[in-house]
This record gives sequence, structure tokens and C-alpha cells, in this order.
Amino acid sequence: MCEFTLNAILIILVLYIICCRTIDEKGMDDYDRYYGIAGEGYSRDSWGNIYKDGNYDIWSNLLDHNPYYN
Repeated sequence: MCEFTLNAILIILVLYIICCRTIDEKGMDDYDRYYGIAGEGYSRDSWGNIYKDGNYDIWSNLLDHNPYYN
């Protein structure tokens, strides 16, 4: 019973975190804005890849540490 309760709480917590994040029209969320990833010309696709002016940005993707996309 205790294991079921713990799993239920974890699932509810994960769903709450996922539902409460705000994503702008460029695909950037609060985490990206806080750490300065969401700058001018940057966008993110639905898979979490970062683009700079429409081109795949290798360095930004290598250094990306956003827990929602990794």
C-alpha cells in the first residue's frame, strides 16, 4: 500500500510540473528564459532542439540542460 501511495504521489507531482510550465510561441519555457537560453532569434522545436535564426545551433544543444527536454 505504501509503494502504491508513493508512486501515485510521484505521478501527480510530475503531471503538475509538466502542466504548469509556460511555453511561448518560440517553444521556450520559463527555464529557458531564466537561464538566458531564450534570446533573440532562438527557438525550440517540439523535440527540444534549439535553433538560432532557423538553423540548428550545435553549441546550444550540446550545453542544454533543460530538464523538461533532456
